[in-house]
Parts: sequence; C-alpha cells; structure tokens
Amino acid sequence: MALNRQDMLATGAQFDLFLAELVPAAEFGDPESQQALGEYQLLGQGAIRKNPRVALSWFRRAVAAGNVSALNNVAQFYLDGLVLRRNPRKAVSLYRKAIAAGDAAALRNLGRCYIAGCGVRRNRKVAFQLFRKAIKEGFSPAALDMAHALRVPGADLRQLRAAASLYETVARRDNDPEAAYELALMYERGIGVQQSDRKAYRWAKFSADREWVDALHAVGYFLEMGHGTKPTSGRQSHTTRKLLPAVLPPVPLTSLSRG
Repeated sequence: MALNRQDMLATGAQFDLFLAELVPAAEFGDPESQQALGEYQLLGQGAIRKNPRVALSWFRRAVAAGNVSALNNVAQFYLDGLVLRRNPRKAVSLYRKAIAAGDAAALRNLGRCYIAGCGVRRNRKVAFQLFRKAIKEGFSPAALDMAHALRVPGADLRQLRAAASLYETVARRDNDPEAAYELALMYERGIGVQQSDRKAYRWAKFSADREWVDALHAVGYFLEMGHGTKPTSGRQSHTTRKLLPAVLPPVPLTSLSRG
C-alpha cells in the first residue's frame, strides 16, 4: 500500500500508526515508501534504529524503482562521505541527473554546491540561476538559500535588503521558523533594515513559537533585557540565560542536506 507524503513525515504518536504499513509498502516496492523508510533509517526514530548503511540501500532501491527525488539522498552520502567514499563530483552528477528528470529540489541542492564550491567551481551567478529556477518550478525552500547567499560578509545594502525581503516572504508564506529567526537578527542589528527591537522580538517570537531553538534563546534575551517587549523578572528568565550572540555568522552553506 502506497503512503502519501504527509503520512510519511508523521512524527511522535502518529509514527507507530503508519509504521506497520510503511515497511510492507517499501518491501512491496513502493518507491515513495522506500525513500521515507530510508530517511527514518538514516536518522533513527521509534522502533527504527539509526543505520546509514541500510538507509542508503533503501534510497538506492527507491531510485531503481523510479523515485528521482531519492537521488538527492544518495548524493548526500557522497557529499558527507557517509558509508561511501566522499566524492562531491559524483554528488553533483547525481543532482544533474535528478534535474534532467525534472526534480526541483535538485536544482536547489546543485545551487548550494555552486555557492560552496563543492564538486564544482564556485559560481554565485549560476547558483542564483538555479535557485530561481527551483522556485519557479515550485520548490519554495530555495528562496531561503537565496536569502542566505545574499547576506554574506561584504554584501552591499541592496543585497541585504533583498535578503531581508526574502526572509520575510518565506516566513509569512511558508510559516518558516528559520527565515523568521534570520529576519529577527537583521532587525536586532539593523542589517539591511531599520533597527527595531520591537520587530526583532516579534519575529523571534514567531520563530520560537514554531520551536526554532535559537529563537527560544533569543526570546529569552529580549524578555530579560526588555528589548522590544516588557522585561520579565530574573526568576522568570533564569532558564533562558543564553543571550543572543553579539555577532552571529550567516547560516553555513557547506551543509548540503536535502532539506
């Protein structure tokens, strides 16, 4: 029995409800179930123990069964040198193969390779072309990669403003906590936007409400210091003593996970 993607991504109490269906479906040859089982096997969840070698086997079976998206998973093993010998060029080759078959996520992943110079010569122009094409083809997470790539050391005001705009768009449209947190940092420091503790706190809280860990620390800082909101007592904020770093580097682009 084939499972839909929403079922495959279920967590917590829901996991046990469809696990009994997921394994037989994967064994029966359903490529989406094979990919999902590989993802669970890679991370380990519930009754499934973490086993990257078995995960790779499931991803390869999914590819053989026609799941083009699973090429992204196999490519990640080559990028990380996990189970397989590290080979970024092979990963790039797999991304290109997935792109040729119409996979939009692979466009984003190849764009990340061009940003990081991983398996290809670093080329930001090509990376942005790939990010834009991924977005056009319906893979909206690529907008977050574009924002990260724009907000780099030495970026001019135009780039920083564009990054802030993208972060806000992704946060609002996709309810994305990472984008909201990055926007909070920009408002807190006045980078590409007019400095505003109130807006920084609002976006940090938006992110924290969606359980982004760094945002939880940031909200604790704002509450403790009374920045953008009323301060709490020392006792109330005692468990949130990790303050927002004075300088936080851009999100690294060397991590080329499928996402």
